Amino acid sequence: MKNRTFHQARVSSREFVNPGMVEIVLEGEGLGDYPSTGIPDEFARLYFPNNDAGLIRHPDIPVALGQKRERSVGPCHSEVYTIRSFDRVKRELVIDFVVHKGGKASTWAQGARQGDPLVLSSPHGMYRPQTWKRKQLFLCDATGIPALARILETLPSETECLAIIEIADPTHRYEFQPSCRLETVWLERSGNGVAPGRLCEALHSLPPARLPDYVWMAGEHKQARAIRRHLRQQWQLPCERYAVAGYWIEKRAEWMAAWKDIEPALKRRIETSWSSGRDREEIRDEVDAMMEEAGL
Repeated sequence: MKNRTFHQARVSSREFVNPGMVEIVLEGEGLGDYPSTGIPDEFARLYFPNNDAGLIRHPDIPVALGQKRERSVGPCHSEVYTIRSFDRVKRELVIDFVVHKGGKASTWAQGARQGDPLVLSSPHGMYRPQTWKRKQLFLCDATGIPALARILETLPSETECLAIIEIADPTHRYEFQPSCRLETVWLERSGNGVAPGRLCEALHSLPPARLPDYVWMAGEHKQARAIRRHLRQQWQLPCERYAVAGYWIEKRAEWMAAWKDIEPALKRRIETSWSSGRDREEIRDEVDAMMEEAGL
């Protein structure tokens, strides 16, 4: 494939890590020059086979993969996922998928077979603690566990880490292999689309003695927004001391319908903010306020 924004791979193996997560190992010549960032929470956009044709077609890919000549194939489904690990020598890349009902990517992963094709974009990452490494706080739901696992494996042994993780079921606990000093708090039957999230509550309850040098959070977007606001306004952390990402949207179909129906003037204000060229964190403050104004 000439456009190296995309990288072809195929399923090598599938294994359930626990009842709530399935691990897919990918292999292929297309991973030989995969431009991994080395950032432990790096993520990439995955392009899945078209359900009707079993092929992968995206507007930026001129020919449906797996065919010698172009044919009429509808657009494929795509989603962003964390890269659990990457081995350039073996040309192997691992991605863990949360098991849940109704998700196209999760359904694909649960039924993936050896040889099934997949296409990946080039990756990006956000975890950059710089010099604030001694005490770190991690907050996430099940979607953030793969990234957290990789981060914990890269930290110096003297780093003190507190990880607060909400999972849908006690059987979904994950066996971390940290290289650092780790304390884990599991919030069971919490968040993850099965119950109200409790990460914000857990953050607010931390005593001053537990305040970290760096905070990393990944999970549902409304919880991410509230946690970021707390870090900026209550803790007054500078942006280089935290990284917060909304990995998914609860009741996404309803959210998308609400976004479609908001006032055009508000949409223009949001778009104008993002294109203003100002400080990105100040823009996020402004956009978050406008999104909450719209009930999103």
